[in-house]
Parts: sequence; C-alpha cells; structure tokens
Amino acid sequence: VWFHGRAPAARPAAVPRFFRWRWAPAYVASLVALAYLEEGVWDGLIWRERLLAFPAFAGLPLVTDSTWLALLVPLLALPQSTHYALDGFIWKRAA
Repeated sequence: VWFHGRAPAARPAAVPRFFRWRWAPAYVASLVALAYLEEGVWDGLIWRERLLAFPAFAGLPLVTDSTWLALLVPLLALPQSTHYALDGFIWKRAA
C-alpha cells in the first residue's frame, strides 16, 4: 500500500531490505489469527450468533451485565476503529 501511494519517481528500484518474501506467509497467517481471535471473542462474549464458526470460543460466558458490556464493547471495537483511522491516513489523496 505504501509503495502504491508514492509517486513513480519516488519509488525505490527494488524491494526494501527489511522485506523478505519468505516471511509473507507467516505475516498473513498472524493477521488471520488475530482477526479470528477478535471475531471469536466478539461472538463468544457478546453476540453468540456463529458458534459453529468459532467453536473454541463457545465456552466463554455470555456477557449481559451493562457495566461489563460498557467496558468490553469499546475495547473490542478499538482494533476496528484503528483500522479505519489508518485507512483514512494511508489512502488520503492530495487534492
């Protein structure tokens, strides 16, 4: 994404040294694992709609107390909010 948004003259000729293609599967797998964890906690604690998709989280207690919900929902929404804020920054185009 970063390379795509840069001007063609400013793009490096090669892939940066810190990037290694052999680590790409591990990177993608870690992102998928974190997304699954987040959605599983949402479903296990709050929604209880897709327990077949998240069987590891079926044993979590359903949270119905408004105090706990007031703490959990913003905490669980934080990664999504951060994602949207970063998207707005990354994809911002100069007018």
